[in-house]
Amino acid sequence: MKVIAGIAHGCNLKSPNGLEVRPTIARIKESIFNVIMPEISGSFFLDLFSGSGAIGIEALSRGSSKTYFVEKNKLCVNIIKNNLALTKLNKNAEIICKDVRNALKEFYQKNILFDIIFMDPPYYKNLAQETLFLIAQYKLLKDNGIIIIENGSREILDLPIQFDFFKIKRYNTTTINYIKERIK
Repeated sequence: MKVIAGIAHGCNLKSPNGLEVRPTIARIKESIFNVIMPEISGSFFLDLFSGSGAIGIEALSRGSSKTYFVEKNKLCVNIIKNNLALTKLNKNAEIICKDVRNALKEFYQKNILFDIIFMDPPYYKNLAQETLFLIAQYKLLKDNGIIIIENGSREILDLPIQFDFFKIKRYNTTTINYIKERIK
């Protein structure tokens, strides 16, 4: 697993062994960043269910001004720390070792908003749906912000009323959903 582009281009990243972590494959990661590239520079980026941190690190490498990693598994948190050190991107990163629900509530309480929110929760556990509704409830997305959800191809997402899909890309067992606020 490597950083695809930006200042840490080509850097090898570590991934936790023996856990239910499914790193986003390179061609899907590249496709995601092709869609959001114009929005990355200077963005506040949130990587939920971070695993190895590869998506948030890619965002930092490509110019995100601040990236938050939310991961509750301590082994994964250590992998993210190691990957940030390897890429020398730790300066603009913050790792939060908490359950996503608690982290989102904390962002709300601190009035931290995001330009881009990426989530890759475990498939088929309704976590994408639940997390999306919390993001809407706490109003964590900046104007013109983007939410990207990686989920299982057979999962169905119901969007909160204020959001719309603007792109959906299906791969074999994975679907990438791109979501924005509904135009008022």
